[in-house]
Amino acid sequence: AVTFKLDPTLVATYNAQTGTAYRLLPDSVYTLSGLSSVIRAGNTSSDPLLINVATSRMRFGVRYMLPVTLDSASNGAINPQMQTTYFRFDTILRKSVDVTAQGTLTVSNENGGGSGAGEGSPKLVDGDINTKYLYNYVSPSWFELKFPTAITLGAYTFTSANDAATRDPKNWTLEGSNDGTNWTVIDTRVDEAFAARFQTKRYEIAGTPAAYSQYRVNVSANGGSSLFQMAEWRMIRYE
Repeated sequence: AVTFKLDPTLVATYNAQTGTAYRLLPDSVYTLSGLSSVIRAGNTSSDPLLINVATSRMRFGVRYMLPVTLDSASNGAINPQMQTTYFRFDTILRKSVDVTAQGTLTVSNENGGGSGAGEGSPKLVDGDINTKYLYNYVSPSWFELKFPTAITLGAYTFTSANDAATRDPKNWTLEGSNDGTNWTVIDTRVDEAFAARFQTKRYEIAGTPAAYSQYRVNVSANGGSSLFQMAEWRMIRYE
């Protein structure tokens, strides 16, 4: 008979010894089948203990760790050099689905060229970073995607266009609605900057957002120009 224990203090010890920056895996993101098991006669491994991890509750870019220590054995000696296993979560992978094309775009300010030609709003979601949506900027202004059914958004991307960086979006909120009247802020960005032309930046939605059929970006400031431009806006759902 063997028993195990979780020892959060070992994370700091491990980081100090290896120069890493792991964080303790929060108990809110996993379930453990138990901490007791049996190594049966003639075997060298115990009956398995299961750890189920909900990666959707974990943050991208964070490296997590869960130290599990063999605490006691009813027979034989425990080797302290092999007593602890460090379960490390270095990379989080989730299936991403681009749902932009499923939505219908509307905007508060259209380019003078109209709907399809030149640098009108359809260029914002045409899947081509070499085209752009351009208009005379006033604050606030917005662009919106309406979907046939409610979807839960996992992330979205903005891609900067070719001309002056002062035309790029700087401050904005992303809001969701199911009736077009009542809006809920689900993401806020302040003092954003694009370091290069045609740069794509990805913005993750924190927490567990609700599902909405309409998503609107309210741009409260750009880089200071009298014009606003953006090459692409893409909406991402996780599965």
